[in-house]
Amino acid sequence: MKIFFKSAGVVVIVGVYCCGKEGRVIEEELLIKRICQGDEDAFRQFVNTYSQQIFKVTYSVLRDIKMAEDAAQEAFLQMYKSLPDYRYQGLKSWITRIALNKAIDAKRKRDRLRELPVDYELVLRSVRRVYSCVLSGFRGI
Repeated sequence: MKIFFKSAGVVVIVGVYCCGKEGRVIEEELLIKRICQGDEDAFRQFVNTYSQQIFKVTYSVLRDIKMAEDAAQEAFLQMYKSLPDYRYQGLKSWITRIALNKAIDAKRKRDRLRELPVDYELVLRSVRRVYSCVLSGFRGI
């Protein structure tokens, strides 16, 4: 990027080069600072920029669209809370790690729910009660 300005009738060109990785880093730092200052549009831009990457990470672990979306949302909430502590070293690695951890947490939770034992005796009693209520015209509820 070049900045032009006139000084005493002479056009002065100041070269500011923000290309490649360095330019992206500077842009990311400015975005993070704006988010930390409470700029909602900056956070919206952050989410728009990284949402696909975060979803891909969470989906790769969970293999379920709804759960991956929820884990991605949790990851963005965690990023928002943690941005003031971010050390400006490898943003993509940092956000990917947060997303991966949220996806792993969600997978563990899902797996624990699958392992919960079902009290079939309790279910059977409930079904019998509902069935008897239906037969008696719902007088016993």
